[in-house]
Amino acid sequence: MSDFLLKLNAVKKRFILGKQPVPVLKGVSLHVAQGETVAIMGPSGAGKTTLLNIAGGLMCPSSGTVEISGRDLFAQNDEGLSRSRSQYVGFVFQMHHLLPEFTAEENVMLPAMIQGAVRRLACERARSLLAEVGLEKRFKHRPGELSGGEQQRVAIARALMNEPRLLLADEPTGDLDGVTAKGIHELFQRFNETHGQTIIIVTHNPELGRIANRVITIEDGLIVGEKGVAKDAVSDLPSGGSERISD
Repeated sequence: MSDFLLKLNAVKKRFILGKQPVPVLKGVSLHVAQGETVAIMGPSGAGKTTLLNIAGGLMCPSSGTVEISGRDLFAQNDEGLSRSRSQYVGFVFQMHHLLPEFTAEENVMLPAMIQGAVRRLACERARSLLAEVGLEKRFKHRPGELSGGEQQRVAIARALMNEPRLLLADEPTGDLDGVTAKGIHELFQRFNETHGQTIIIVTHNPELGRIANRVITIEDGLIVGEKGVAKDAVSDLPSGGSERISD
C-alpha cells in the first residue's frame, strides 16, 4: 500500500444556523498522492470550499480525520496546527489578498519572513518565483499597479514561497477573463509537471478541470463521481468515499 500525501477520512462538517444544525459535508473520504493534480467541481453550495478549507487546516471538521504527510492535523494544539499549515500547505484564493502597501516582491517574501527566514535568502527566492510566473519585471510594483492576472501570479508565487508539499487553490481563475485564466491554468500545469507539485483546485471552470489527473464531483456534501486515475491509488477507501465513474 502506497503512502498518500493527503488523507481525508469520513469527514463531516455542520454549521449551526440559528439553532438548527446545517450539514455541509456528509462523510467525505479522499486520498491524494504526492504529485497529483485534483480538481474538485460541483454546484455552488455543494461543500467544495468547506472541503478545501478543512484539507488545509483552516477549518476543523465536525468529525472524521485529516492527515498530511502522516500527521493528523486536528490532533494537534493550535500552535502545532499553525506550524503544520505553514510547513505543508500553500493557499491561493479567488481574491488575491495581497497587501496593497507591499511590492510584489515583499508580498511573496512575507510567508518566509513570518517563519524567521534570512531576508536576503527570502528575497532571492521571491525573485526566482516571480520570474518563474512571468513577473521578472514587476518585482517593485505594488498590487494596484498590476493587472488581475498579474496579481494572481503574485499570489501563486507567495503560496509557493515556503515550498509547501500541498497547494490548495479556491476558484483561482474565477475573476479572470478566458485568455488570462488560460495562462494561470498553464502555470499550475507547469508547476505540477516540472516540480512535482501536488495541487488541489476547486473550480467551476471545465478547462481548469482538464489539466487535472482526477476530477472529483461533489453534490450536496458528498462525492458523487470521479473521473481519471488516482496516482498510487489503493482500493480500500473508508466509508464515505466516492462512487467512481470511469472516463
